[in-house]
Amino acid sequence: MIDAKWQNPCDHRYVQEITLEGSSPNYFADLDYLANSNLSTVCVMDANVVSPTALFGMNPSSLEGITNFYISADNTQIIFGAYPVAASQNFPNPNENHVPADKYFCSYIAQTANCPKCGGTKIVKDMFLDNLGRISTVSGPQKVQQQILKALLTIQGLNIYDPGYGSLLETMVGSRVDSYMVATLNFSILDCLTNLSKNQQANNLPANETITAISSVNATLAPSDPRIILVSIVCTLASSETVSTNLPITLS
Repeated sequence: MIDAKWQNPCDHRYVQEITLEGSSPNYFADLDYLANSNLSTVCVMDANVVSPTALFGMNPSSLEGITNFYISADNTQIIFGAYPVAASQNFPNPNENHVPADKYFCSYIAQTANCPKCGGTKIVKDMFLDNLGRISTVSGPQKVQQQILKALLTIQGLNIYDPGYGSLLETMVGSRVDSYMVATLNFSILDCLTNLSKNQQANNLPANETITAISSVNATLAPSDPRIILVSIVCTLASSETVSTNLPITLS
């Protein structure tokens, strides 16, 4: 069985609708976010003639794409009309005055620090679409890892259909870090995993997606920062495979 994957490495690719400004041969468009100046990652398309598939994936096309452009030195604009120019290979053609098409789309790689998709974390914590518009999915042991994280990050009691689902992890943010709190956290994690395992077995999931034993649960203070607790979990699946999950928690 598969599940929508909710934590994916971010590609920092951003697609925005742009309006060409200026006049021939000096057209330009402002970008929403600071761009990576690597031109091999940039694609501009005329939305009036581009095919839906090419537009979604923003894959360069000799007939539907726009060539001859560059990113400004401050990475805030895309500049058109770079020379040399061949009219058959460029649109808009900077050699003549004309009214640009009503709508264009620009696909580019945003700089990591100001990426609108991941906020600089390099991880997209949401469903993710590939270039064909399909939802990125996960199955097997990777699905179990994801289910563990989702259960741990859900406050126990919020799921009206399963009040035992979740943990107390999120409610402990801001708590005083001491041995009692760490012990409470360990117990909550164990209770969370036990409930998850029972649900998996009750739903007759495949062997490589069902926890049968919780080998270890260990929540310890990070040696470098007493505000951070490092959670380490090892579970055994019905398929005899081992799943390890590590999660750092900042409590204050």
